[in-house]
Amino acid sequence: QSEDVVAALKMGANDYVTKPLDFPVVLARVQTQLALKRLSKLKDDFLRIASHDLKNPLTVILGTVKMVQRHVPPNSTMSPEAHELLSKITKRAVEMQNIIEDFLDFQALQDGKLSLLKSNINLNDIAHDAKDSNNEYAASKEMEIVLQLNPELPAIQADSARLTQVV
Repeated sequence: QSEDVVAALKMGANDYVTKPLDFPVVLARVQTQLALKRLSKLKDDFLRIASHDLKNPLTVILGTVKMVQRHVPPNSTMSPEAHELLSKITKRAVEMQNIIEDFLDFQALQDGKLSLLKSNINLNDIAHDAKDSNNEYAASKEMEIVLQLNPELPAIQADSARLTQVV
């Protein structure tokens, strides 16, 4: 019988039950498999979202680098516009670092130990940051991002980094 178990595990099985059935053991094993399936889906969802979140700032970084290359020919002095573009590159790279840190926070989320750093947040500022970080990408697609904001929105208590990531 142990040879059958070993063969089944080598073929991809991740659990087994023996006869005669011990129903509490079978129930515990089924519950464990269901929990593993939920965790696997949660991980897949997280990786899909995080991969998307990494792709956006990387697209902005690469687009901004191309703009700097067009505006600053070799052996020339860098213009204020080029310096501004480099600041945008830095900002997007920091955003990518934060997303990578979010990967590391995933384990804390699973353990129920993820903490939020709440502060007073102006939602209009978050919207402006999102617009600013995507203007070059929109322009490369011959699009323009237009904001219509309510200047009287009250500040809210939120985690700025998490909220920015969602937007």
